Amino acid sequence: MTETRRTPRNAPAASKATRVASKGDPGSKTKEHHVFYQLPLYYDIVFGSDVLAEVEFYKRCFEQFAAGKVKRVLEPACGSGHYMVLLGKAGYQVTGYDLSPSMVAYTRERIKRARVSKRVRVLQGDMRNMTFAALSSKKFDVAINQINSLAYLQSDKDIIDHFKVTAEALVDKGLYIIELTIKCEDFAKEHKPDETWTVERDGVVVTATWKPLRYDLERKLRIVELTMHVDDHGTISDYSEIHELRLWTHEDIKQLTSAGGFDIIATFDGKFNPIPAATCITGDEYEFPYFVLRKR
Repeated sequence: MTETRRTPRNAPAASKATRVASKGDPGSKTKEHHVFYQLPLYYDIVFGSDVLAEVEFYKRCFEQFAAGKVKRVLEPACGSGHYMVLLGKAGYQVTGYDLSPSMVAYTRERIKRARVSKRVRVLQGDMRNMTFAALSSKKFDVAINQINSLAYLQSDKDIIDHFKVTAEALVDKGLYIIELTIKCEDFAKEHKPDETWTVERDGVVVTATWKPLRYDLERKLRIVELTMHVDDHGTISDYSEIHELRLWTHEDIKQLTSAGGFDIIATFDGKFNPIPAATCITGDEYEFPYFVLRKR
């Protein structure tokens, strides 16, 4: 397996995509409507190859900030299950959930192939209202959420609801580690150039482009287009879809996490270096920071 990549730290939600596919005759193309989250293999290739260093970072945070020994981990919006499987292999009991039935099915198969079914499970659920009391009396020690997945919760209410249900699932003083994309203070810097990267895995080659389109400041949204060109063993497919993402500010994060029952106890940059506590975090310097939250 070979991989060449440069990946933006954003993940696609369940939005509409236009697909153009051909095999053999490149002139014969048919258009269909798809949902990118129903293509978990391509999602996994595009967004799933930069996780080992991140998992090690999480383990260091568990040791440094958790009130006790971490045994049980929760992953909202778990996607294709990369993090869950690696954490399961490291000895943790891991539960993840995702809104997409296709992604959940794909992750279940990954868990079986990795032979970690005794430690790792995946469920279908919504970040705004997922609860676990009916499933188990045991609470989680920590939760993790990567690649700006929380940005698909666009309203303050939905974001606060998510923090509240996650806090309810955690033990006292439990941790929640989240990664977000922060708005630039100098708004002109938000108009970034397109990011394009290519990943090859087992004969499937995916070239993806993440293109900022516009900003809705009143609704605090960043609108971007994700396109993918896929060569799947000779079958050529092109996908394009629009994503509306929450345009985070540091002040938003402080207020919303607090309203949801958490305190921010540490922050790290995208390379896992600590950010001084008094820093006003903006996208000008810290595009993909991690926030370590502790349940009050």
